Amino acid sequence: MSAPATSGVALPDAFGGAIRTWRIIGVAALVLAILGAFAVLALLFVALYAHDYAPLLVSGLVTAVLAVVGIVSVFVVLAKQSDQRNALSDALTLGGHPGVDVRRLQAGRPVPSPQGVELRLRREKDDAGAPWLLVDAYAYAPRPTA
Repeated sequence: MSAPATSGVALPDAFGGAIRTWRIIGVAALVLAILGAFAVLALLFVALYAHDYAPLLVSGLVTAVLAVVGIVSVFVVLAKQSDQRNALSDALTLGGHPGVDVRRLQAGRPVPSPQGVELRLRREKDDAGAPWLLVDAYAYAPRPTA
């Protein structure tokens, strides 16, 4: 597996798929938990009238579990993003760009490096289909003078 061509740093994207997966799980769980909360409210009136609390209890427990899964997924996404930033920061430091704020690196937006170049993040797949994070280094564009 060889990295796609770059003028800077290439890093296998080990966290991108997990971040996307947990984000989808979290959004789905929280949306279902909100819908479940409305269902619990509707079942509350039915349960009070019919004196049958089993459906209310079951739907309340399912809603609580979905809410917990959604909250846990938020923390997992934050942890994975932090791990990805740490790996990218380490790769940039080893690649000769120490001190770059990796939180500012976004696809297509240049970030200044203390070494006098602009760094741009891009995502690509190699020939085998594995995802890579690539940081390209460009010389500063000349500033227009008026």
